[in-house]
Amino acid sequence: AKLVSITGGGELPLGRAPLILGRGPEAPAAGRFNHSSISSRHCSLQLTAGSGLKITDNSTNGTFVNDRRLPRDQHVALSDGDVIRLASGVPDALFRVHLLSTPASLPPLEIDLTSRDSPVGESLPV
Repeated sequence: AKLVSITGGGELPLGRAPLILGRGPEAPAAGRFNHSSISSRHCSLQLTAGSGLKITDNSTNGTFVNDRRLPRDQHVALSDGDVIRLASGVPDALFRVHLLSTPASLPPLEIDLTSRDSPVGESLPV
């Protein structure tokens, strides 16, 4: 699971330890913003049991998911493809959630190409 910056393309891996986004030193470089509308510990994201992801807003100026302002200090579940925006008027503070496995990490797909009309009659990996 990861967050991908929509404007800058940077990626932030997500894990069991909370990921802090904001203005403070706890935020990684791709998730740190020197803007007065963004709080030091603006929000935190953390994987949950069952590969879920939760976000918690800790800010003064709000955290938005798919253009909806989150309730302060409450955990909210996120889905693959959700868009996170920190505060308003900070165009660089925009991320997309990626929860699904990447194609490279999936097992090879096998397709049965056996056909009554085919003399080969074997299954080939894709």
